[in-house]
This record gives sequence, structure tokens and C-alpha cells, in this order.
Amino acid sequence: SLKKLFWAPEVIVSNDWQTSFVPILGKAIFGKDEFYKDIKYVHIVHSYNNNFSMDQKSFQSLGLSEQDDLDSFLNPVKHADFTVVLNDDQRIWVAKQKALELAEGYEPPTYRDDLKLPGAGGRTAMTMALKGFKASGKISDHDEYIGKKLAYVITGGDKAGLTKSVDEQYLLDIEREAFISLAGEKLSQDRIRFMLKKGKPLRN
Repeated sequence: SLKKLFWAPEVIVSNDWQTSFVPILGKAIFGKDEFYKDIKYVHIVHSYNNNFSMDQKSFQSLGLSEQDDLDSFLNPVKHADFTVVLNDDQRIWVAKQKALELAEGYEPPTYRDDLKLPGAGGRTAMTMALKGFKASGKISDHDEYIGKKLAYVITGGDKAGLTKSVDEQYLLDIEREAFISLAGEKLSQDRIRFMLKKGKPLRN
């Protein structure tokens, strides 16, 4: 039906055990089709119980087999891109299962020490843009201050440049320094406090 409509949704949401086969089918069968491969699946769990345990005949009736890595009620969690667990007593357990699944066969990415970033030249361009936004009233003084901190990090700090490379650790170090510096600002703390209380950003 979706192909006839020439439309593939970005997200499909399935709700509890009654629809737990949706992310499994989506990834194990439809995900092999180019038309469906970019769809993300969100599975909402109210409570894990025996209803989640499906026998092998149920899987086979839908064209699923052992090759699809099926093992009872954890299948929706394994196949869904995102899982929402409404039961407070089971949320940590489900998160642990997902973490264990992600750990299987995991290899840390190769450490990079050859990152090319624009350095001072790129930072000057970003700073000029921030000044323009500030002059036109689109951002506040603190917005500009935060923007300059971000510009310093994403352009590679003092070490990067057109002919110079930087490594990952250096970028992490200057990012951490910028974060701690901003967290110590009263205006930043006011923003954090306001977001936690009101659920919306404070423009100060």
C-alpha cells in the first residue's frame, strides 16, 4: 500500500505486545527493500509479561525464521530503533538488555589524529556572523558568547588550520573546557534552571 502511495513514513510506532511484531517485520523483512530501509521504528512497552513470549510457529507464520535472530519478547527491543518503557520497575532492565546487545561485536572506532578544521580563519567568519545576528537583535549578548565558545571548538581551537591537523583528544579537551566554562556562568545556570522548571528555553 505504501509503495502505491509513493510514500514511506519516517517513523512507525508500535504499541505494546499486540503490535510487537511490527519492528521485527520492519527490520527483518521489509528493511531489505530499498523503499523501506530508512524507516525508523519506535516500540512502546507498557509491561513485560508472558504475552511477549511468542512461539516459533508464530514467527514462521509471518515468514520469519531463526536466521532472523528471534528469541521471544526481547525481539521488539532488538529490532526497534527506539524503545519506550512505561513501567518504572522494568526500564533499567530493558536498558541493560539493549546495552548488552549493542556490546556484542563492538569495536571502538579508529583513533583519529588527522582531522582537518579551518582554525582561526573559519572562526573569524563565524564571529562576524554572530556580530551581525547580535546587531540585528536576533541573538542576545549571552547567545553571542556561547556562539564564540562553540566556534572555537568546532573550528579546532588554536592548533587547527589549513595546513595543520588536530587529534580527537585535543578536540575533546577544548570541548570540555568550553562546557565547564559556560556551566560556571550565571546566565547559563539561569537557562538550565528555567528549562528544568518551565520546560522551555530562556532567552537571556
